[in-house]
Amino acid sequence: MKKTIFLLLYTMQLALLPAQKISGGVWHSVSICADSTVMAWGGNNYGQLGNGNNTLSTYPVSVNSLSGIISVSCGYAHTLALRRDGTVWAWGANNFGQLGDSTTTNRSIPVQVIGLSGIVEIAAGNSSSLALRNDGTLFAWGNNSMGELGDSTIIERNTPIQVHGSVNVGFLTGIVAIACGASHSLAVKNDGTVWDWGNNAFGQLGDSTTVERHTPVKVKGLNGIVEVTAGNRHSVALRNDSTVFAWGSNWIGTCGDGTTVTVRNTPVQVHGVGNSGFLTGITSIASSQSAEHTLALRSDSIVLAWGANGFGELGNTAIATESNLPVQVDTLTRIISIATGAYHSLAIKRDNSEWAWGDNADGELGNGSYVDSTLPTQVMGLCSVILAQNEIGTKTNISIFPNPIVETGKIMIDFPQTGSQYRLEIYDCSGMTVREVVLNDNQFIIEKMDFSQGFYLFRITDGNGAFVGLGKFIVL
Repeated sequence: MKKTIFLLLYTMQLALLPAQKISGGVWHSVSICADSTVMAWGGNNYGQLGNGNNTLSTYPVSVNSLSGIISVSCGYAHTLALRRDGTVWAWGANNFGQLGDSTTTNRSIPVQVIGLSGIVEIAAGNSSSLALRNDGTLFAWGNNSMGELGDSTIIERNTPIQVHGSVNVGFLTGIVAIACGASHSLAVKNDGTVWDWGNNAFGQLGDSTTVERHTPVKVKGLNGIVEVTAGNRHSVALRNDSTVFAWGSNWIGTCGDGTTVTVRNTPVQVHGVGNSGFLTGITSIASSQSAEHTLALRSDSIVLAWGANGFGELGNTAIATESNLPVQVDTLTRIISIATGAYHSLAIKRDNSEWAWGDNADGELGNGSYVDSTLPTQVMGLCSVILAQNEIGTKTNISIFPNPIVETGKIMIDFPQTGSQYRLEIYDCSGMTVREVVLNDNQFIIEKMDFSQGFYLFRITDGNGAFVGLGKFIVL
């Protein structure tokens, strides 16, 4: 029975990775609209706004000819977008082939990445790109000068290649989550371990060395990991007990452990606010692949931040410089999604509004100005953003709204056949069944009072026990 539950959870985790609704690069920001189109704002010197020109914009503009998008990820000056059909699209800087279109030509309009299908998650590094396929394998392309593509070479690739296995044996498999730093990459396996490769000058690979790696190595001492993120020279992981671990460069407190020890080449646990115990109750994390700060979304919808603060990217007016401990972002509540740019930060509220703070030299805050802000400022003229987590099962479409759930949520299912009986099974992260119900109509109401805070996975079957669809929701 445990093996069956494990396989179910692995399949669901792979199919239901958290979509990135917002993302930030060095000079630009990107957001998915409720109609699955995309808007972008800020610097545009490489065409990273995707609107057909190279003119920056301090307000959001529509990305050309792009629809059906469920996830976005920004690199230094390029952007990746994942379509619902499993294809990947890219635009912006392409000097290392990071757009994956077999050229090194910058693109101001999205182009399709060659040879990819069945993709379920994407991640952009400074000038490299990474994609996870629905069979648990990984593909990478772009800059490879430090081995960040994981193919045992340092050869630049302008089309995707498969990431190799540890010590160059076979290929990396069983992956359920990914992230890119500036020049290193991370992957979470289905056993909760973390593997990474690329630049390791500051211990950002967490293998107790500072040796550059061209194929994956295992991060020491980590298990139960459900999400990873990466910065310029550091890495961060969220464990299934809602605690957070970090490693790599720490000279400005990037690891959040209350110290400024220059290098942490194995993971340390992030401390709590005010150095009280350890950080807990975290549901999501975000670090900029080009810089040195990290955000964490807590279960009470509050955002915490630590690390670099040269442009106010921590969003706390009481902090004049960097912070080696988490601090609360001022005036920001009821948050459901977070992201970081290089020197700015982004968040979406439950009312659909989007907020940004930090560096604004190129209009990346989207408020019509070029003035930096140490306090969150609302992005102006933005489309209605996505609150629902839309998932596609094998035989049906499933939507959860809102997701995360703060008070009451709703699962909505397009049943393959009307008049048939369907069963809903809900599991927690440990694989324990917490609810089994027979569905009498095409929706199920989730009441917060019936669930503890945390991540939940569910499966829908028909009257004969045949699989119908998968889903995931978070209760805050």
